[in-house]
Amino acid sequence: MDDHAPIIVTADESGRIFNREFRPDSHDVDVTFFLTAHGETSNRLAQITFTDGANAAWTITPSNVLTNSVTTFLLSITGLQRA
Repeated sequence: MDDHAPIIVTADESGRIFNREFRPDSHDVDVTFFLTAHGETSNRLAQITFTDGANAAWTITPSNVLTNSVTTFLLSITGLQRA
């Protein structure tokens, strides 16, 4: 069994989350993951589950970036199956 401890991440002022602590590996194929958000002000919860699959594919755009520039990237993931 490939067990992972919960990871706590604080959202930015726009509600976006980012974390580099966890990277799925081959042991995570077909494992169900839970993403839970807790609103500090509203005290409301939101949750989504997803299953990592070996058939997922991803692309990052743009593929070219100018030196010393600031760029926003779009990460598109396809082939995921909701649990």
